[in-house]
Amino acid sequence: MCHYWGVPPTDVDQGLTDGRRQRGLRNREAVVDAILALINETGELPAVGEVAERSGVSVRSVFRHFEDLESLHAVAVERHMRSVMQIIEPVDQGAPLADRVAAVVDQRSRLFETITPMRRVAERLQHTSSAVADGLTFSLRSLRRHAIDSFAPELDALPAPARRDAAAAVDVALSWATWNHVRTAGGCSVARAEAVVSGLVRGVLAPPGGG
Repeated sequence: MCHYWGVPPTDVDQGLTDGRRQRGLRNREAVVDAILALINETGELPAVGEVAERSGVSVRSVFRHFEDLESLHAVAVERHMRSVMQIIEPVDQGAPLADRVAAVVDQRSRLFETITPMRRVAERLQHTSSAVADGLTFSLRSLRRHAIDSFAPELDALPAPARRDAAAAVDVALSWATWNHVRTAGGCSVARAEAVVSGLVRGVLAPPGGG
């Protein structure tokens, strides 16, 4: 490049620099794509060599784009969260309770069926990766807020102690942990799991004989 003796860079120099930058960005994205794809396929955290092979770069290149595995995990978690959380949308608080339950459970079903491989890996990594732990905390808080907002009319009608208990119960019913238990330990199909979770939510918000 023509930077010596005060000679300014030419358009060709700039083009070469831009080209290298674009290749670097593509390689970085390919590494993130690779680790997410491998986790979704295997349910396990892949070795760096596997990530490098899938992304088409060398192991050395992986660490050129990411200081360490913690940095790679942080970017992967952030990308994953940004993508999947788009499934969760506000529901109309003026709609009948049955319609809101159906809408929220449908969203949770689609979300949890998408994230389960990644979530199982994240559960194992959270104790050694602050990025993963932070991602899980953000997810839990976001989903709790969504649940409370979705059923605000019913929760707000309760006295304070009962409202806190009901909000906590709805949050548990709509959590990934509950979904995973129903789907795995319970052996339920997606449709059956949706029915079970819907029943749990209705049982909290509109219990039989609850008036």
